[in-house]
Amino acid sequence: LASMAIAVGVAAVSVVFVLTLGPLLLSRFKMAELQPFLWLIPVSILAQSLLQALNFWNTRKSAFFKVAASKIVQAAVTTFLALGLGIAGYGTAASMIGSNVAGFACAAFVLVVVSFGGIRSQGEEGADAASRPLSVLRRYRKFATHSTGPAVLNAMSWQLPALLLGAFFSAGVVGLYALTMKVIQTPVGLVHQAISQVFYREVAA
Repeated sequence: LASMAIAVGVAAVSVVFVLTLGPLLLSRFKMAELQPFLWLIPVSILAQSLLQALNFWNTRKSAFFKVAASKIVQAAVTTFLALGLGIAGYGTAASMIGSNVAGFACAAFVLVVVSFGGIRSQGEEGADAASRPLSVLRRYRKFATHSTGPAVLNAMSWQLPALLLGAFFSAGVVGLYALTMKVIQTPVGLVHQAISQVFYREVAA
């Protein structure tokens, strides 16, 4: 519950950031044509944050079938929506961006639905259920302090090349770069996620 509340808070902060600095940054990096899609950033942040939080929670509970179901939904929605729109003649940047965000959103929705019962029963355990989220945040605060910095640097290492390419070249070049990276990352990501998701609980313990 604490992680989900933080996810909502971060998404709300991103709305303010997008409204104030979004157009300026896009203009700076010569990507003004992406301005109509800025509103998808908070939606994507919320969906991916909820997805990651519930992924870890279900991994802790060894509910790998729920995690697998969400990943299947994400892949299916993203792939079939992009292909369907392309076949229908709407193979544009909007359809690609929208299909990716829709995949994350549907996966997060499925994981929230299948995990809700377990989260509610977990929250009802103990006499002081209302204070549990705060006590959990205090107990595991080092996870945030130790992992936030590396996570930010890792995200920057993946995203900065695209931003720099956009500043010096056209959006088509950035799209080709993103497509190439996706093709390269897909097989590695499948193996990495399949192994790390199963053994994460034991390693953490």
